[in-house]
Amino acid sequence: MNKGLKENLFELYNTCREIDHSLIREYDRYFDDVDPDENFIHRAGQNYFTLDQLNSRLEKSNGLSILHINCRSLGANFDKFTNFLASMNKELDIICITETWLTAVCDNSIFALDGYDLYVCNRVAKKGGGVAIYVKSGLHHSLIKDLTLAIDQCMESIAVQINSNKNGKILVCCIYRAPNTDVELFNNKMQNFLDYIDNKKAYICGDFNIDLIKADTTSESGIFIQLMNSKGMMPLINNPTRITRTTSTLIDNIFTNDVKHEIKSGIVIEDISDHLPVYAICNFDKLDNNVHALYDCRQVDNNKLDQLKAELDNHSWDS
Repeated sequence: MNKGLKENLFELYNTCREIDHSLIREYDRYFDDVDPDENFIHRAGQNYFTLDQLNSRLEKSNGLSILHINCRSLGANFDKFTNFLASMNKELDIICITETWLTAVCDNSIFALDGYDLYVCNRVAKKGGGVAIYVKSGLHHSLIKDLTLAIDQCMESIAVQINSNKNGKILVCCIYRAPNTDVELFNNKMQNFLDYIDNKKAYICGDFNIDLIKADTTSESGIFIQLMNSKGMMPLINNPTRITRTTSTLIDNIFTNDVKHEIKSGIVIEDISDHLPVYAICNFDKLDNNVHALYDCRQVDNNKLDQLKAELDNHSWDS
């Protein structure tokens, strides 16, 4: 990627106001030149999106919507986060947060959102890190304790199971891997994580601090993506999610093994932190947990009850 493109992408990210669509097309042409047979990155029509464009996609879908944000301190950026959500025309179903920076002594209730249940897993040994998931209260769901972990010098993770009559059980996981920690240890933990998921439909969101742009040039990126692919988990994001004046890295992602349904995904141009939010909208029937059963019934009043009583009194019960 040329230096001018990086500079323009940074300005795009930093201002989040004026979009250079010719720049985005230039970036797309960069990935058009990537041979899919020689590189794991595949074209899925995915791109950078403004908030208005994301709103448009959400309004046209009844499927499950998932957003991941590395907020770099939920306390410091909670106002930006809630302002972003308030600007959306339709509520998201699940919001995954990495780098919450919460601790055991934090009052999690101050980060509650109306209409959502909040689950957190904090880093234990030192400051920083931590993950959280907001789930719409109307969805039938439960916390998966076996996948809610804080491993020192490695990772934090949290997971919920969404129960749907139409679509079965759906796992949504949020993972944060700290930078400059043992990638081999992380991959071993991820192996156990994926073994637990097995053949269940799953969406794994997070900041893995492993640059997938370098999957063909660095061993740690290549080994990680091979592990995910070996379990049928494919990345939905293929463009940089953290952009500075000197670097552009693809470290935030959403992986899924759902190959049955169309999934629309992308990166949102929003400056909540130094990471761009990523999203996925899964194109299957809306989760049906709040759909009430409909019954045929007959309206009855006192006159009809008197008529029924008279008919019963006059009926011959001998035949």
